[in-house]
Amino acid sequence: MSTGEQRAGVDLTNLDEQLTEDGGATNRDLVDYLDAVADRMLPVLEGRPLTVLRALRGRAPFMQKNVPK
Repeated sequence: MSTGEQRAGVDLTNLDEQLTEDGGATNRDLVDYLDAVADRMLPVLEGRPLTVLRALRGRAPFMQKNVPK
């Protein structure tokens, strides 16, 4: 199990956990990808509504919606 690390002031844990059951990518792979594209992606997304499909262990998936104020 990963001990975690911190990036941009955010504590990250379980980085070696698989994103999917087929084992194609880990949480670290996703964080590394988002880190790599952030400078190009964030300016385009600024001020836009955000919708996230959350799938927590032991719970049914649900939509989380946040609209910038």
